[in-house]
Amino acid sequence: SQIEILLINSLGVVNLDFGFFEKSFDYFDTAYNAFLKCRENTENLNVISYQYGVFLYKQERYIESLSVLLKGFDDVIKKETFFMLAEYSLLLSKCYKNIGNNLDAQKYYDKYGAFLDL
Repeated sequence: SQIEILLINSLGVVNLDFGFFEKSFDYFDTAYNAFLKCRENTENLNVISYQYGVFLYKQERYIESLSVLLKGFDDVIKKETFFMLAEYSLLLSKCYKNIGNNLDAQKYYDKYGAFLDL
């Protein structure tokens, strides 16, 4: 259920805060894969891809982070919600900047500004 997915994801966040990166990865990976299969795709689950993307970003795995974040960003748009779009946009901009793609970095930074105004 979505509650179980959110709980597993929360364990990933807590373990990341304590520096347990392998455990954190396991929780995020489990939550993310469950999210992809979940039929209850509500806006509460928007945080799953985002927090997994944050984890990958902090591990300097920018390409993997982009992959997860772009899927999450598209999912939020499909749900026709604004919840988390600004956060996704800012982190996408940072990922693109770190891989040297300044054009897409600026594009997502501009979206970040627009979503903040909403």
